[in-house]
Amino acid sequence: MNKVIKAFTKRILFVDDNQNNLNSFRANFRKDYEVYTALTSKEGYQLIELHDIPVILSDYKMPEENGVLFLEKVKENFPFTVRIMLTGHADMPAVVDAINKGGVFRFLPKPWNEEVLRNSIENAFDIYLTKNLLGIRNEELKKAYAELDKLVFSTAHDITGPLSNIMGLVTLIRMDDSNSAKY
Repeated sequence: MNKVIKAFTKRILFVDDNQNNLNSFRANFRKDYEVYTALTSKEGYQLIELHDIPVILSDYKMPEENGVLFLEKVKENFPFTVRIMLTGHADMPAVVDAINKGGVFRFLPKPWNEEVLRNSIENAFDIYLTKNLLGIRNEELKKAYAELDKLVFSTAHDITGPLSNIMGLVTLIRMDDSNSAKY
């Protein structure tokens, strides 16, 4: 297993403007995950920059900026981070924005069902690991392709010299048929 995967810590961030929701979330999930909470998107973003946080949950309605704008910024700067919208505000435009702009993995209602939320978080960690492993494998493939490209170039170059000599001799034989045995 890769070093990046071995060092993986299940960190989650929940951003919500209601302290009671944050407290409840922390109480429910602190045993299984390293839980970070933030009352504002600005505070949440600071935590993301300080810690490698694979899964982020965000409320939709918050005073400074809504959760879609927050998750949109996260998506731009931390594309492997898996984003979940957890909110009591679930109208169709909010869902569409969350999916299209914020690139959310799940849009879940409040109050949350702990089993559904826990399964969504575990699935989000699986996606995060898969994305990272795929990124690692892609880099390995790029390196292997570059090495193969060098090998093909080197082989072609090494074969070209002798083939040129043979072609030159064939041309001489064609031009001077009487001395072909000599060549």
